[in-house]
Amino acid sequence: PHLRQERPGHIMKLRYTPWQFSVLAAEEATGPEREALDSFTDLQQVPVVTALLHSMLPGIIKGFYSVITRPVKIVYIMADGAALPLALSNLVRSLQQERLLDATITTGNAFGGDYETVSLPSALVTARAVAKADLIIVGLGPGIAGTGTKYGFSGIELAWVLDLAASLGGTGLLVPRISEKDPRARHFGLSHHCVTLLKLAQHPALLPFSSHFSAAIQKEVGATIKAHNLQEGHQWLVTQEPLAARVFGDSNLEVKSMGRGLDEDPAFFQSAVATGYLAAQAYLGTLDELTPLEI
Repeated sequence: PHLRQERPGHIMKLRYTPWQFSVLAAEEATGPEREALDSFTDLQQVPVVTALLHSMLPGIIKGFYSVITRPVKIVYIMADGAALPLALSNLVRSLQQERLLDATITTGNAFGGDYETVSLPSALVTARAVAKADLIIVGLGPGIAGTGTKYGFSGIELAWVLDLAASLGGTGLLVPRISEKDPRARHFGLSHHCVTLLKLAQHPALLPFSSHFSAAIQKEVGATIKAHNLQEGHQWLVTQEPLAARVFGDSNLEVKSMGRGLDEDPAFFQSAVATGYLAAQAYLGTLDELTPLEI
């Protein structure tokens, strides 16, 4: 009850549960963000990076900053397909402490961000029109659900982000989930989750193919791309971003995914860094300087 008394808005989070409480959402008429939302036209080609796993966040940001040296604003949108309280993310706290993340937005039933929104499209609009984002990262919080089936994983909703980014005038990118150490065949090389998202998305996505991948991973991922025809409708570009070990070398961030660190599964973290690097090229308008992937 004390939460409901302290928050002046009318939009309910955790709605229709005993724990529901109200927030002042960006879309509300009485909110300070409403005027900016009403005057929004488009995302102005701002890169919108879709991340299937929460642990991809630091790599994306570090990869972006490996190219961009001037002040920029990076905004993270946390959808409600996994953890709902943003406060559960130690990673977000660390990124904010390192001054690598400028604002957070929680959407749907997720809560605790600098801005609250009712819907994912509104979250994207808020990121640009209110938070003035130069880079938008959309992903789930920690604790995703997976069942081993084609469609039964919580990250599947992120296919919509690729379409929204294009529809709202942004540049949509997807972090390829790549592992050389995952013992599960469906996640070795290019994860089946990425394959499913790319097949569901109706608009083209930009994806990196890192030149730092081992020969074995390049062969494995290339074979998956070819087998599923993932170059049809999407753009894969070869990237020569810095090594993940180097970009994380001057950081206090603890990077792990599925219990594996940078040394244990370098391809996973390299893929995130490569996507951030590619987002920076999109931001600078220099994508034509990169080589398309040929398989």
